[in-house]
Amino acid sequence: MNFRFQNLLGGPYRGGNVVMTEDAVLLSSDGNRVAATDLFKFQTQTLPFEPSCNISRIVASPDGAFLLAVGNYSRALFVNLRRRAVLHRITFKRCVIALRFSPDSSVIAVGLSKLLQIWRSPGFRGQNKPFLFLGHRDAIVGAFFSAEKKSGRVFRVYTVSKNGAIFTWNLVESHDIDASDGLKQQNNSGGSDAENSEIPLHSARWELLKKDFFMQSPAKLTACDYHRELDMVVVGFSNGVFGLYQMPDFVCIHLLSISREKITTVVFNKLGNWLTFGCAKLGQLLVWEWRSESYILKQQGHYFDVNCIAYSPDSQMLATGADDNKLKVWTVSSGFCFITLSEHTNAVTAFVSLSSDPSGEVICAGTLDSFEIFVWSMKTGRLLDVLGGHEGPVHGLMFSPTNPVLASSSWDKTVRLWDVFEGKGAVETFPHTHNILTVVYRPDGKQLACSTLDGHIHFWDPIDGLLMYTIEGCRDIAGGRLMTDRRSASNSSSGKYFTALCYSADGSYIFVGGNSKYICMYDIADQVLLHRFQITRNLSLDGVLDFLNVGFN
Repeated sequence: MNFRFQNLLGGPYRGGNVVMTEDAVLLSSDGNRVAATDLFKFQTQTLPFEPSCNISRIVASPDGAFLLAVGNYSRALFVNLRRRAVLHRITFKRCVIALRFSPDSSVIAVGLSKLLQIWRSPGFRGQNKPFLFLGHRDAIVGAFFSAEKKSGRVFRVYTVSKNGAIFTWNLVESHDIDASDGLKQQNNSGGSDAENSEIPLHSARWELLKKDFFMQSPAKLTACDYHRELDMVVVGFSNGVFGLYQMPDFVCIHLLSISREKITTVVFNKLGNWLTFGCAKLGQLLVWEWRSESYILKQQGHYFDVNCIAYSPDSQMLATGADDNKLKVWTVSSGFCFITLSEHTNAVTAFVSLSSDPSGEVICAGTLDSFEIFVWSMKTGRLLDVLGGHEGPVHGLMFSPTNPVLASSSWDKTVRLWDVFEGKGAVETFPHTHNILTVVYRPDGKQLACSTLDGHIHFWDPIDGLLMYTIEGCRDIAGGRLMTDRRSASNSSSGKYFTALCYSADGSYIFVGGNSKYICMYDIADQVLLHRFQITRNLSLDGVLDFLNVGFN
């Protein structure tokens, strides 16, 4: 029973910012999880820790040792990245909108609404009056310090606002700055005052040098980043356009569109040759090499809910179908999607009511409206037969792994066996007292399992037509209370049934799941619940809490 979470596929990015570490590992938030994508090894791994709500902001220390992840309810985790262990939990009293480590990783700056907090800095006093950079007509999206390449001395600031304006501010080095504000003059005989003065930034004065505009109206500027060594700014807009600009002359190097949805995050890597873009609405994550104009990484999850999944026979690939009309195939070892099939014109819903025989000669599909089963030839694509007899929607199909017999389940409360190749129609009917949701064969073909709307699992002998076992699992699968439920979770009937069944390889156990946060594992012969796995503890999702008035823990 030592099953542990290994990886999360299907959504490399779902919102918030992304972080690129020095060793080319891309950190991105996916719900209440953090995915680490190694761009050199080309594989992704979801970190094992799981906060109680969706992660909205992450930041990594410059040395790559620590990670600070903040959720929607300002609950933060301080994580050791190398050991992937949670070191500390903290709750901020206001909404966190910005995070940043200092270059030496000794302090952390946290932006809370209109406040800025500095953590773990014992000598900080903050008694000096700050300089105000005024003039923008919309919210500030980013502010960046520019430094001289030779001396490394800060002498310019760029501020970027939501309405697509970038202001350039120059450091004023004058003798009227009082020494009591922290100015130290070191006059040498061979140099000027400007070359040898050290002006603390909190005491310095700045002047507005110029204003530039990205000219993407009516689109709003939604994300930006700055690379100090290259003196470049990259910006993303709400219309899916991004721009790369050389500063301080404001020369456009690239202006391209990557989608029609809002770009929610953009970041440089350390060398400045890779740009990372994220689109939360599309679940899209891109890494682009701007000099060669080529993609390093291009991943996108499903736009809408995933309805069905299927493994390849060798278990190396995984296919998913969703309401976004797309079919995606993933490599299990790397966690990446390597092909997306978008030929469907409607939601992909049938892996459950779609089945091919073991020889691959025919494929069968059930219908929800005419209650019939269609049989096609895989080689010619011609319709071979139409199986009729069900009086309700056909919601499950599966061929026997050992015999040319098709099992079908329907909302007419029956499971039927069909001899597809002989054309004899239904050869056996198993009646039930409730609608049947799905059906599955045991790997040896000597047992058949089906789930009903009352939360029961029935096991049949398909050869003799006898009922072997029945497991009552409605209490085991019962999940939390939805926001729209008028009843408590214990009194609600929604979600107390199984929609997916899967035998173990030896046929002794069965895994079952449904519209719930749990997956149950049963011993078939003893009809005993062996273990119940909780898929997620993300309280940002509907149906996780048993009682809606309980606070977040």
